[in-house]
Amino acid sequence: MRLKTLISFILLICSSCSYALTKFLWAQGEEPFTGFCFEVDLETHGKKYKKKKSKSYCRPPKKELGYIWVQDPSGPGGKCYEIDKKSSGKNYSNYSLWKNCLPENVSYELIEGKCYIYANIADGSPFLYPTTKNKCLSKELTIKFILSTTGRSGKCVGIDTESGETITKPLSKCKPKQTYFQSIKDSSELSQCYEIAQSGPTNYIKKVNSEKCRPDESRYKWRQESDFKGQCYLIGVLTNGEPYKEKAARNKCFSKEELESKFVRKNTTTGTCFLIDKETNGEVLFIKAGLSLCRPEKIGHRLVSIDNKDLCIEIDDNDIENGFRRPTRSKYCKTDSKIYRWVQDKDNIFLGKCIEENTLANGKVITLIKRIESCRPEKTSVYWHTLNPKEPATGNCYEIHPKGPSLYSAVVKKYKCKPKETTTIYLHPEKYKFSGCFTVDKETKGKLYVIKTLEKKCKQKFLKSKKQLSDESKPLY
Repeated sequence: MRLKTLISFILLICSSCSYALTKFLWAQGEEPFTGFCFEVDLETHGKKYKKKKSKSYCRPPKKELGYIWVQDPSGPGGKCYEIDKKSSGKNYSNYSLWKNCLPENVSYELIEGKCYIYANIADGSPFLYPTTKNKCLSKELTIKFILSTTGRSGKCVGIDTESGETITKPLSKCKPKQTYFQSIKDSSELSQCYEIAQSGPTNYIKKVNSEKCRPDESRYKWRQESDFKGQCYLIGVLTNGEPYKEKAARNKCFSKEELESKFVRKNTTTGTCFLIDKETNGEVLFIKAGLSLCRPEKIGHRLVSIDNKDLCIEIDDNDIENGFRRPTRSKYCKTDSKIYRWVQDKDNIFLGKCIEENTLANGKVITLIKRIESCRPEKTSVYWHTLNPKEPATGNCYEIHPKGPSLYSAVVKKYKCKPKETTTIYLHPEKYKFSGCFTVDKETKGKLYVIKTLEKKCKQKFLKSKKQLSDESKPLY
């Protein structure tokens, strides 16, 4: 940011030098405190050369700057503008931080439960801006825990002793010195652990990690449920004699080595994968699992016909009759026969896509979109094409098939179309949408080659310095 300010400052100084080629002008917008900064030539003030620049280039020295606040007429808030003092923002204006417009003497007011900075600006207009609620509260707050309707959670608030307004505080601020842990069953009869104030949950209660409430002696047990589902639980007995139960991960009840997968065929294309315990062959644990768990290491592919539609499936080669199977992408059932074909774009003949045609085992051909390089021929030529003849800068360099773009075409780096002889032209923004300084082919001035170049090249070639303009205006006697 400092470097950008320094560069802007140097350019502003240089614009007044005798050898300067351009200057910066402010163009005021239709709305108050809006506008744009332009770099223009000294001779014609923008007819020869004009380029939109960052507002910082038109920013006057700091001592000539001021700030003005525009209050939002619809409610609290507004916008702060940095302006030039001399013209009150007609020659320069830009958005600034709201704090830069903050008056010296401010007060804080609560309006409908929200806190605002309030002040009167020098011209009598109001300054109203939202801020944190803390600014509107007194230094003395009463910390209180408010129990929720469920009786198993709550929130901590600070209550202003003067206004009665509340502000949310971290739950730790309400935690008393003396607490205890208690296991409480939820609606599913699972044990949940809570930290509770010694004086009761009305003063503090918070759900905590189950480890704080677990019994000294516990074990893991699997419970088989309906529809091939089940759950591992940690169970035990608390010191008060109540049963304890919490959910646990499956691997706590069974290790990976204690389980095996079994595939049950459903139809020609798919089936169901089950996970069972080895020791009892599924009498203790019998649950559905993802098909990937039953997928064997050695897999094959088959093309099957279902309802007159071809479908590619992966299948267990060791058990084709009843083994693992599931649908997969068609490309896995294709033969080695494939052909790459270029499909030209309808709107732009120099664009297109590369299609890979694959023949399946049953003779059917499927197509896949591939990378453009797959259709690239061994020999190519380069060709310059301008999308919009009225806009020279819309041109691109294309690598095409020797017989034309209908067989292959792709955009390549512009320098590959660069001719031996080039020149520099300037495209004015008032005439061209894509404006600036460009290097073009010397023969057609942009029909065969156009590439963006440094603005200084056009300045040095086409513009006159302040000294040159001054010399030209001197009398010849």
